[in-house]
Amino acid sequence: VDPLLYPNVDWMGLMMKDFSRNQRATMNVSGGSEKAKYYVSGSYYDEAGIWSTDALKAYNSQSKLQRINFRSNIDLQLRNDLELSLGLGGYLMLNNYPGDGNTGGIWYNMMLATPSKYAPTAPDPDDPRKIIYLNSGGSGNFNPYQYLVDRGYTNQWANTLQTDINLKYDADKLVKGLKSSAKFSYDAYSYNNVKRLRSGDSWTIVPPGRDPVTGKLVLQKTYTGSKDLSYGKSAGGNRRIYFVGQLDYNRQFGDHTVSGMVAYNQQDYQNGDAGDAMAALPFRFMGLVSRATYGYKSRYFVEANAGYNGSENFAAGHRFGLFPSAGISWIVSEESFFKKFIGQDFISFLKFRASIGLKGNDNLGARRFAYLTTVGGGYGAYVLGQDVNVNWGSVGENEWGADLTWEKEREINLGVELRFLNGLYLQTDFFNRHRKGIFLQRNSIPQTGGLNQRPWGNIGEF
Repeated sequence: VDPLLYPNVDWMGLMMKDFSRNQRATMNVSGGSEKAKYYVSGSYYDEAGIWSTDALKAYNSQSKLQRINFRSNIDLQLRNDLELSLGLGGYLMLNNYPGDGNTGGIWYNMMLATPSKYAPTAPDPDDPRKIIYLNSGGSGNFNPYQYLVDRGYTNQWANTLQTDINLKYDADKLVKGLKSSAKFSYDAYSYNNVKRLRSGDSWTIVPPGRDPVTGKLVLQKTYTGSKDLSYGKSAGGNRRIYFVGQLDYNRQFGDHTVSGMVAYNQQDYQNGDAGDAMAALPFRFMGLVSRATYGYKSRYFVEANAGYNGSENFAAGHRFGLFPSAGISWIVSEESFFKKFIGQDFISFLKFRASIGLKGNDNLGARRFAYLTTVGGGYGAYVLGQDVNVNWGSVGENEWGADLTWEKEREINLGVELRFLNGLYLQTDFFNRHRKGIFLQRNSIPQTGGLNQRPWGNIGEF
């Protein structure tokens, strides 16, 4: 049977290896003294793809990944009450992909190519030492083997850097139970893609298949491609700056336990892949959070929290929102009557709790700075002149700015936590949520309003 006219192709066997390899090496070093400690870690990972590529090609289209990870931590005891920690970490990653990196397209075309549809290759009629790639003709028919080995390659390198500086101060000498800390971090990610692509010629065998006199294949070129690899590149990344300063207080007064926390945080994120000027502006957020707790005899607890957050998505006067919450709890299993009548062997822990709180959401799901009115065209033109042939274009309000503010959700929660029979755990929560000020785009605006786009507003409730 002529394998080119009557093929029986095992596409997976042709295009995939029976196995692949990966390897990893890791090294950790740590040491130091009471005043200074260090930890350094590095690892290397290498993984080869499972595709069976053409070794005769002048380029490598095999999937491959190489990655180097590193981490370094240094802890310095500057004084008995002052500690400085420095952290540095990241990775460098190198990738190689067949074609444009869309291996899903290879799988898709492999599934469409039945064993008897066509042979993957045939001898080149102009030079039998070379090969050509076959398909069944028609649009949308791609030879998966050609898709794998004859479409070039994509090379990518990517790296990330993570840094943090943490300073801790034990202020117990000033106020017993008081501690403070400050943390600054800078994270950055970048990538670079290089695509060397081409689309080679494609052929199909047409009836009668072979010339009855010469025995040569009767071929028809279905696509004329390029032998040269094109060049394309893309690059991008992002960076994030974060700061948090915090005060913690924890004190025991006999049967009474009192604790508190106040923290300020601020972050700045910028997207290097932004597609327009507005998206390229940094995303900024700041907030002040606080918590106060009281416990009596490790049985009765009261807690109050508050967050005061600011978002760039709202106009001045609406940017900050206050979101308080409060909760109480009772650990019944610590009561003497419970231990006496129930016993720890049956129920070791039983807790009732209740809380109420207000949460805020600043994710509009719409354009940034929706409180600003934008200017655009599309409002027709004024026709002037003696011959009424002079057109003056017009501009107007494109998207109407709205006085948006935080979307708020009130939640009431009642819960029970139970540990029993030496290992079983049960938690049950009953809650009620009410959201108001939900961001929605108005659907019904009369044309007499003169608005080109439907404005957003805090108009939803659920």
